[in-house]
Amino acid sequence: MAGEDTNIRFCWTLRPDDAVRIGATLNASHPQELKVADAPSMPGGDPDVEDLLLSVGLHLDQEPAEMIGSLRRLDGVATVSVLTESLEELMHTAPTGFIVDTRFDSVQIEEHQAIGRGTIVLVDGEGTRLLGSRQEAAVERALAEAGEAHEV
Repeated sequence: MAGEDTNIRFCWTLRPDDAVRIGATLNASHPQELKVADAPSMPGGDPDVEDLLLSVGLHLDQEPAEMIGSLRRLDGVATVSVLTESLEELMHTAPTGFIVDTRFDSVQIEEHQAIGRGTIVLVDGEGTRLLGSRQEAAVERALAEAGEAHEV
């Protein structure tokens, strides 16, 4: 794929234990590019995220703040292939799903407890879609296209 080895900027919000594991992989890809910080959590939930989830049929009956816990934020640069592999790894191990938004200069990835394990809500130029674990190719294509459009 043309954009596979393109460098792309990302911002990834995830649980601390996942941040340590995936952060090591991402840092090996581009040493000194990765910044790690605490991520703010929104006690009532983010209305934009709620609307996004509703648009793909995910309804939030309740999202207690204590379940969210602390989050870490990884900001950096990685190749599309390393970012894709890291996301695929977490899709199979994290107890949650992810929102991947490729519309901006920096790909936004957010781990979200309302999205089931192995599931991604992909937001790109084609719209918003719900993807299962066997649809990683769609995520890889979206990241490659974002990499070509916003190469670092």
